[in-house]
Amino acid sequence: MNIFYRLLICVCTCWVLTITTVHSEPQDEGSWSEVIDWPIIAIHTVMTPEGKIMNFGTDKDGLQGASFFFDIWDPKLGTGASSHNTLPNSIGVDSFGSAAILLPETGNILMSGGDNRPNGQPNVGINDAPIFNTQSNSLSSAADMSFARWYPTSTVLANGNILITGGDDVQGRTVPTPEIYSPEDDTWTSLLGVSNDWGSRASFYPRQWVAPNGKVFGYDCLTKLEEYGLTRSYYPMAR
Repeated sequence: MNIFYRLLICVCTCWVLTITTVHSEPQDEGSWSEVIDWPIIAIHTVMTPEGKIMNFGTDKDGLQGASFFFDIWDPKLGTGASSHNTLPNSIGVDSFGSAAILLPETGNILMSGGDNRPNGQPNVGINDAPIFNTQSNSLSSAADMSFARWYPTSTVLANGNILITGGDDVQGRTVPTPEIYSPEDDTWTSLLGVSNDWGSRASFYPRQWVAPNGKVFGYDCLTKLEEYGLTRSYYPMAR
């Protein structure tokens, strides 16, 4: 093969590689579906042990309150109307701005805190803690927290208890004292020896995780992790 044909092959190969678009598999780079119609505006979402998505927030017009609806979406049924089971709020608690989290022992969903809007005080905390039963699709009430909270964060500890931090109380003040919920006893314990000086509006949904060393670290919404979380947001692990 002479030099001319070799050069021609090289040029053609480069041209083909240049104009050919390489598509990665969805599991490698991900992909988005088209916009899907939804029966509510889902502000909060939690996956149940059955693989369904429990979600709640406001109605389609963005109206919230104690009369809002819960929605259970079953991905196995597709995305049509028949894949949703929309349920009324039966206990009169506005869980908008709550800290919804799965209870590992039961698979039920604890929704601590929320909005005092139904009582004429919007955008401040409540101490209610509803529980959504993922088997019966029903609501009940856990014991009330010691502190009202709006926009708190819940974290599952290694022993199955739930740590809750942050949020604003019924007066709109930052809640500095964390609490721990025991699903076994249905009790809340205030960590009175621990205090977080979150500062105004920095307490909304603080980020936190359980570390391998048995402590919880995190940061508020205004400060980076490397500057704040590892020194100021540590809590002893409940054993």
